[in-house]
Amino acid sequence: MGRFFITFLVWAICYATCKAQTSKPDTIYAEYVQEEIQLDGKPDEAVWKRAVHIKNFTQRELNIGEPATERTEVAILYTAKTLYIGFWGYDRNPQKIIAREMKRDFDWGGEDNFEVIIDTYNDDRNGFLFAINPNAARADAQVLNNGESFNKFWNGVWDAKTTITDEGWFAEIAIPFSTLKFPTDAQEQIWGINFERNIRRKREQLLWQGWSRDSELELLNRAGTLAGLDSILSKDFVEIKPYTIGGGEFTPGQEEGQWNAGGDINYLITPTLRMNLTFNTDFAQVEADRQQINLTRFPLFFPERRLRFPQYHSHGHLSRRFFSEKF
Repeated sequence: MGRFFITFLVWAICYATCKAQTSKPDTIYAEYVQEEIQLDGKPDEAVWKRAVHIKNFTQRELNIGEPATERTEVAILYTAKTLYIGFWGYDRNPQKIIAREMKRDFDWGGEDNFEVIIDTYNDDRNGFLFAINPNAARADAQVLNNGESFNKFWNGVWDAKTTITDEGWFAEIAIPFSTLKFPTDAQEQIWGINFERNIRRKREQLLWQGWSRDSELELLNRAGTLAGLDSILSKDFVEIKPYTIGGGEFTPGQEEGQWNAGGDINYLITPTLRMNLTFNTDFAQVEADRQQINLTRFPLFFPERRLRFPQYHSHGHLSRRFFSEKF
């Protein structure tokens, strides 16, 4: 009897904790449109107004469980080829928005930003993370094993535009379906999705779902649901990346040219099977230019950056694991 009571108590606590991290609505419906969206960072067209907007964002920081102090809205549109995400980040003091970075794969940890994570197989384990700041700087990664690790070196094909006005900052994100991998045998797609907004000057972090202190955006089992995607297209994906290297050697009375060429071919056979071919691999891609003084008897290792090798960041940005080559 005592063991049954303890089991029931643990189950009740877990159930209450998980339920407390779900805010209704926990499903966002995508609106189908036939016309292409003008990607200008101004989600003010009539199609955006017709779309279903979600507004129920909750603080994870500073005041856990409290509503957002700044109005935040998200809506989703899609065509047969592209997923569009609209973001409305209203701010009563837009002159205090923090945004410095412009480069691709920027470090978004210290700026105002908006993040989206999409679990296309709805398996609560793996997904695609997209982050932007008010300058339209972009960063992306693959999330693995429900946030245990992620691959920051993944670079998807997608675009984003933003604007800053006296009402806040706003964004439009366009993600081609060919960038994402999803089951092709389903007529209607049901995906996991979650959103996060950070207002740095307030140290305020907002999430749509799963805002407890022991949770974070990368925990896909805390995500909400994206529904309404019907008859989307997943086209064949072929990526060709050639390279050439040329140079010359000049000595008195002799001129000699040197060149090299090769490349990589990536072909998506199925949504879950990818073939990578390489010809005459370019070993110059190894970042061997970082000078190191070695005063030990042990050899030096340099991180391997070629795309045909798996590379992962451990969860929490604390360490990295690389496949390395010894020189």
